[in-house]
Amino acid sequence: MTTKEKAPKAEKAPKKEKSVVVDSSILNGFRELVSTSTASIWGFISSTYSKMSEGESSVRIARASIKEGEKSGKHPVVKSSQVEGFGTALKVNKLQGATEQPIATILKVSMRAQRVAGVEGVDSLIEGIKTYAGFIDRLESAEESKAEEKAEATEAEESEKSAEIDLAGITWEALAEIVIKKAKMEKNMVDATCEIKLAGQATAIFNTLVKNTQAKAKVNA
Repeated sequence: MTTKEKAPKAEKAPKKEKSVVVDSSILNGFRELVSTSTASIWGFISSTYSKMSEGESSVRIARASIKEGEKSGKHPVVKSSQVEGFGTALKVNKLQGATEQPIATILKVSMRAQRVAGVEGVDSLIEGIKTYAGFIDRLESAEESKAEEKAEATEAEESEKSAEIDLAGITWEALAEIVIKKAKMEKNMVDATCEIKLAGQATAIFNTLVKNTQAKAKVNA
């Protein structure tokens, strides 16, 4: 009995590398940057932003162009990762007291503003502000608010995940401890408060009780 020879597996073709589109004027401008010249750096930021805002280039292309230039050497101030913040940096630099700050600092806070408010909403952080100090105050307040919102969302998500809880070992006395004894008792429910974590646990217990009751009702129907 003869065995059939297996045909050799065809070799997979190597994946083609994605071609990176580079703007030669941005690339050359980056390479010609004088690290000690404030005018040179702001000039490059301004010209690059103009090309992006006028549609002659894009954030992706500008970033790729600077990244290509960084292969020959990093710049101490201008970084490819900060391209999105160029427009905001130019606006922040017009605020009173901003010129006293290093350009690197202006770029960093501009990126922070982009992250907290988004590209579309970043102008709202600058609107009506006249000083750099005022802008920083508003930025920090916005960051705190966003952090609080994130914490609340995480807490709500965790509370939802614990919507079903194992009732084994939980007594009515323990539930009363959660609902009543740990709460801040007031004359009525309108003014009463309790610890959020404990309230989440009590809610999870009641949710599970309701689901168990509904399940038993279906069985007995």
